[in-house]
Amino acid sequence: MSARRDISRSMVAFALAMLAVLVLAGITWIPPLIGKDSGVNVTRPGLLTVDDAVTGTVDFPDGASVTLYASGLRLADAGGVLVDTVTRGAPVTAFTGDVTGTGGKRRENLTTAVGNVHLTERLVTDDLVRYTGIVYDDDRRLERPLTIDIAEAYGRFRFIVAVKGADAVVIHLRHDAQTIGYAPTVPDTNLKNRAYWLRNLWPASTPVFTTVRGTSVAMGPADVNRALDLRETGRTDVHIWSGRAELGLTRLRPPVEDSEP
Repeated sequence: MSARRDISRSMVAFALAMLAVLVLAGITWIPPLIGKDSGVNVTRPGLLTVDDAVTGTVDFPDGASVTLYASGLRLADAGGVLVDTVTRGAPVTAFTGDVTGTGGKRRENLTTAVGNVHLTERLVTDDLVRYTGIVYDDDRRLERPLTIDIAEAYGRFRFIVAVKGADAVVIHLRHDAQTIGYAPTVPDTNLKNRAYWLRNLWPASTPVFTTVRGTSVAMGPADVNRALDLRETGRTDVHIWSGRAELGLTRLRPPVEDSEP
């Protein structure tokens, strides 16, 4: 009887161990599998390099600011941080290619992707900070001129990315908790582990999602294919099929306590 009990306990322990392995595998593999069905390309940020002369904080007259670190960009208003780009990675990837299909069955078809960013110059005016540089591939065989304009007025930021010769731009944001969508363009729930196509002609000035920081984010222009990708840990990727992409950032409510990094 004792031997049978030992065998039974061993089998239970083995079954529990296998169940744990399956759960871990599900956590690891389910988001990429969902991504394949979405038609939105999983786009990991490349390397960010920044010349020393362009780093630092620029303050706007109303207390808002933009800061470029060696690790990324931060936009803040008088109430605190609105958004960070992805930490220790390039804030932008550029594609050439096209989108086929309609509605939720659209698919990105890429011919080139360049995801490393080098920022070399900064221009500052009363209401605008402009960073210029290049976005390039790993072999440095393909590089494209890049401009990042950050304009601010009356508490509203415009984060504008332009890549010459690109068909699409991906803006890589640091993921914030409680990223809630605005229906009907995306579900009005906590968005995670999925990619979402925006409804066609959803206005560029109308928010798509909000975060724990109290920030609402709009995506433009309106007359192009746009998608939101939250499948990979730590990032919210904004896909906009235009060589010029724009995010509109406003604070609609105070940040949740302790939401600052």
